[in-house]
Amino acid sequence: MTDTPGLKWRKRTTGPPIPYWIAPRQAIKAGFKIKSWNLSRCPPEDIPGRCQRMYAEALAFASKYKASIPYDGTIASLINLYQVHPDSPFQRLSATSLRTYSGYASRLAKQYGERRIADLTGLDVMRWHKTWRTPHGNNYESAGYNPIPGSRPLPRSGCKSALPRQETVAAAAMALNVLKAALSFGNTCGFRDCAVFRGMISNLRLPAPKPREEAPDAQDVRLAMEAAVALGCPSAALAYALQFETAARQYDIVGQWVPLMAAHPSGFIAGGKKWIGPTWAAIDADMILTLTPSKTERTTGKRVRIDLKLCPMVMEAISTIERRAGPLIVDDRTGEPFWARQFERLWGKVRAAAGLRPTLWNRDLRAGGLTEGSMAGASSDDRAKLAGHSQKISQRVYDRDVLVSSSRVNEARAKFRERKE
Repeated sequence: MTDTPGLKWRKRTTGPPIPYWIAPRQAIKAGFKIKSWNLSRCPPEDIPGRCQRMYAEALAFASKYKASIPYDGTIASLINLYQVHPDSPFQRLSATSLRTYSGYASRLAKQYGERRIADLTGLDVMRWHKTWRTPHGNNYESAGYNPIPGSRPLPRSGCKSALPRQETVAAAAMALNVLKAALSFGNTCGFRDCAVFRGMISNLRLPAPKPREEAPDAQDVRLAMEAAVALGCPSAALAYALQFETAARQYDIVGQWVPLMAAHPSGFIAGGKKWIGPTWAAIDADMILTLTPSKTERTTGKRVRIDLKLCPMVMEAISTIERRAGPLIVDDRTGEPFWARQFERLWGKVRAAAGLRPTLWNRDLRAGGLTEGSMAGASSDDRAKLAGHSQKISQRVYDRDVLVSSSRVNEARAKFRERKE
């Protein structure tokens, strides 16, 4: 089998040819719904992995998922099993997680695919992890691209501006998570070598990324909104205001493009995918926004209802929007929902234009909103409900007002001493 099974290049009357994945004949004959898939929006380095996964899915469909999806004891066969088996937790990943896991899985298979799991120990993973977290220390960096899917390419070896260490540590942690997930499923399937190897690496103490400490305040968000409007993107300004004042996750506000085979219905299809996300219909006549966070949608199904009249920055942003139908947030340059990379690239331009610190990520807006709520005295229970969490403890990870918290402790101690004296 080639590295890109099913890949075909279709010629156009003008412009370069477009890469398409074509399903095998036996899968189409068996009723496989996806006959072809436009890969033009797929990063070039991800095309082989995408072709291999779709080809495996098509063959599995054609054989009606017979119990014996090939597993020969190698990392490559385990990764294939994890991605293709209908009962694998891989099939239940959200669209965002699916993209991330797919990228890491294909690269693990490419780099270590021939290694036999029964011959591996925790020492191997310790060496791999050291390689993964060292800038320019593995095949990903030396090839000139980043092990973190969707982020900027790495400078080549010798370049002064190497990827910050924390980002390579995060990449190493994610690669390890994907490996553990695949091994856990192999254990579920009854493969003893997977169970033994998974046990070996369960308690490894390896460097982990530090928790983020960025928490933008209202002034930071206002500067970002003004910069977005100046760049001709008022809809992005609305997104920033909603992320901050409603403490919603980026993809719960902006939406996301998912595979056509995903269960969610959608009227927006492009590039072989469909868009799901909030529309203007989510805001009623009383300016109440109703959202079902993606994470709770897969578990409790709890909805979040927010009175936007109490969110001044959101109301201000809405007043500048003339089109109030269809997707809530769109790329004003095209009128269509944002693709993830487009939204991130725009944030980079907005951040620079607004003079914000380069360490500030768009997803930090949610943490900033929740931290502001803590500093304002809102209860942990209320903040957890706003964020769509079912447990109070989950909320603490977003409170980054460490200085304020420590100050409150020291003020209380000082008052305690005064009372004793």
